[in-house]
Amino acid sequence: AYLIMCSKAGDMFWGSVPKGAVLVAMEILFTLAMTVMDHKFGGKLATILLGIALGYSFLGMLRTRDLSIFAGLVTSAVGLAAVLLICAYKKKAAKIYNSDSLAIKSISASFTAMYFLDLKKDEYSEYSSVPDVREAVGKTGTDIRENLRRGFEKMTDPDQMESLLEFVNIDTLSERIKGQKYIRQDFYGPVFGWCSVAIYPVKYDEDGQLIRALLGIQQVDEYRKRELIYRDKLRYQASYDELTGILNRNGFFEAVGNKLEKNKDTSWLVVCLDIKNFRVVNELFGQVIAEKVLRNIAAALSAFHRESAVCGRIYGDRFAVLMQESDFTEGEIVDLLKPLTKLENESSYHMHIHAGVYHVTDPFMEISVMCDRAIEEIATVKENLQQVVVFYDQSMGDKRRQETEIINEVDNAIETGQFKMFLQP
Repeated sequence: AYLIMCSKAGDMFWGSVPKGAVLVAMEILFTLAMTVMDHKFGGKLATILLGIALGYSFLGMLRTRDLSIFAGLVTSAVGLAAVLLICAYKKKAAKIYNSDSLAIKSISASFTAMYFLDLKKDEYSEYSSVPDVREAVGKTGTDIRENLRRGFEKMTDPDQMESLLEFVNIDTLSERIKGQKYIRQDFYGPVFGWCSVAIYPVKYDEDGQLIRALLGIQQVDEYRKRELIYRDKLRYQASYDELTGILNRNGFFEAVGNKLEKNKDTSWLVVCLDIKNFRVVNELFGQVIAEKVLRNIAAALSAFHRESAVCGRIYGDRFAVLMQESDFTEGEIVDLLKPLTKLENESSYHMHIHAGVYHVTDPFMEISVMCDRAIEEIATVKENLQQVVVFYDQSMGDKRRQETEIINEVDNAIETGQFKMFLQP
């Protein structure tokens, strides 16, 4: 039918200019419609047939030498030019899209699932995925923050939840990813086991804020799994005490430093525990019992301390807890330590555990100094078996340090002749 219409257009141009012009105009509109709708086959066919109709019109004008046909010819030429311009624009856009599409395709090939994130509109959509991830995150949606949080909660082990949710935090993403090709973090979960999540920046606005990104989830192979397990083991050994399972000295100091830095306006206390003559327990009852005592204290501290607190074994038989002053009561500390002073099956022997408390006045002070001051105060009451909790006194601490400095200077004073002997008859 379309071919016949094109043929009739040419015929009518030879006989009737108005009728031919109407048919060619209809043909132009059809061609434009097919092109704008991006109907690939229809658009190409319409463009070809429009060219045929234009050719018929041109031949008709040459044959009859009737310039009145020129109006129809111009109409057809304008229509064809419009079609070609639209096609050229679409081809350029398609080329750009295909270039990005190829890049995205090459990236997504190594990922189990990939999502487009539109941070400006707060929307996301799936590029590729698998049923388990799709069930957790969905194919599309709004409120990126909530959906990512809910999705990764389903896919992540609880121990790694906080770290991973901080990694996919949309509010801080722009700052963290600035100047980088991508950011990546590994995690373990019940869906795929060991996985890796990566975020690639796609587009920034005029203010340099990220507005579009790609998020990919990748399953990790066996070699990588072993590498990650080994790395996590090293990280654990560097921060946790092997005997008790709580933070060791380095881990405690690091955790306390981070806590104080993030909460400068909160009033904090450092509470240190010391077992009087613990080496006697080791000598009388053996290493197994001594280690059990330390594990019991660590377990009691872990169960006792509040969510905002941090506890650790800083060395030997000494433990430390950072806690908010509002959570501290002397009575609770006494009640906590009382059952720990008894040894199982050794009812006749009681240990004595003292707690030294230091009020944090300077959050930038070395954590080791805070602990030293709390333990320093314990030394003043170590022979007092009735007093369990002792608070650090700044004035007494200054006096003790002054006495220590004087004692340390005695050797030098003797060598330089500052001491003189006077004999009285």
